[in-house]
Amino acid sequence: MTASAGSATLAASTADAQIVQCPDPTMLSGPPGPSAITLMCTAEGFPTRSASTVAGLSGALPQPAFAPAGRPQWSAGGFWAPDLEQVGDHYLLYYSAKRKGDHRRCIGVAISDRPDGDFRDVGYPLVTNDPDGAIDPTLLKAQGALYLLYKRDGNAFRHPSIIYGRALDPSGTVVGPRKVLLVSQPGGWEGGVAEGPTAVSFGTTTYLLYSGGYYLGSGYGEGEAVRHGNPLGPFRRIGNGPVLQGDGRWVGTGGGSIVDANGQLFLAYNAFLANEHPVQRRLFLRPLGLVHGVLRPRGPARRIPLAGSLTASLIKELPRQATAH
Repeated sequence: MTASAGSATLAASTADAQIVQCPDPTMLSGPPGPSAITLMCTAEGFPTRSASTVAGLSGALPQPAFAPAGRPQWSAGGFWAPDLEQVGDHYLLYYSAKRKGDHRRCIGVAISDRPDGDFRDVGYPLVTNDPDGAIDPTLLKAQGALYLLYKRDGNAFRHPSIIYGRALDPSGTVVGPRKVLLVSQPGGWEGGVAEGPTAVSFGTTTYLLYSGGYYLGSGYGEGEAVRHGNPLGPFRRIGNGPVLQGDGRWVGTGGGSIVDANGQLFLAYNAFLANEHPVQRRLFLRPLGLVHGVLRPRGPARRIPLAGSLTASLIKELPRQATAH
């Protein structure tokens, strides 16, 4: 995709017979089988789809991620930006939700023995002490250790965005203080916003992709920063602009999540049609690769349409669509 601004006016009804949104997607690739590919999207309870192939996701019906008694009792809802990961023999679901009482956004984690559901919250939020709240968690595996990356809630209208990192123990629980990894730039394409971190490490180098700009604007995109050595320190931006941005027809490109499919990297992200009201954020997948030492999109983007029929259990689990960016 290029950074060009377009005037496409295709309505949502002409693009899909049935539009199903997938804001802030997370996708996990595993061994061959019915759940080889698992996808979660932002909404109450995190609609979850699994299939043997990426193409199979188009026909997979959504199911709730949480077990019937597995939802976080500390949460008042507002589920946001899931991150699905495998650590050892277990699957971890990191997410943000509103805390009961003050509705501050905190980061929680749920555990399951399978990637496609039956998650049970550990019983308490992992990150609760940021005065502005915490959102957009992602797990980083780097140099034999685990780290949690996330964003301080709030954007440039109050203060700059900050992406933090914290060390985790082998079980995925926070054990260290937060460290500043990236602070948003007030001008340029970011416009004071840096959010939705996702990262991958090769050797002693960690590549961080993040979303910047206004999430409902044509300039929203994915930027890149890099750090050598311990990932809990300031990252250096690569270039002065985004590595992925709208092409005029599809805009709002962001909310990305790096997917490792047997050594092949992809970026799962959301985008919507220009001039679409209300916007409908569809799922896209694009290959990633190292080019002269930097991580870049390679090859064409692929849109993955999703089935939207709800089972009775999901209708009960998801009484409303979450407001997410």
